[in-house]
Amino acid sequence: MSYGMRILWPVPISVLGVGVALMRARLNPVVAGALESIGGEIESYAKANHPWNNITGAAEAGLNVQVESSGNQHRLQLSHSVHYGIWLEVRWAARYAVILPTLQAHYAAIMDRIRQAIGG
Repeated sequence: MSYGMRILWPVPISVLGVGVALMRARLNPVVAGALESIGGEIESYAKANHPWNNITGAAEAGLNVQVESSGNQHRLQLSHSVHYGIWLEVRWAARYAVILPTLQAHYAAIMDRIRQAIGG
């Protein structure tokens, strides 16, 4: 006894490929816009909720978010601009870290913003 399965595509594969490419072209600016819109919120949160006590204010002022989009790739990056920012993140068992905790706190919001932007 044998069983078989047959798949019938009502639309040629070549047409589906064009549709996927068009969808991608429409979605990329929407995803980039969603990341841009939440980027400011993430930066403000990091500046307001860092675990260290300000001495000069430079580390807080140096926290910034950059959003970059290139083709189908999108990146939201939260970083320090002070040279000692790395030590705030990794020294003392990350006691003064702000980057990872901020991104973890906003992961669901980032994904929700993207879902809303693409109509999902």
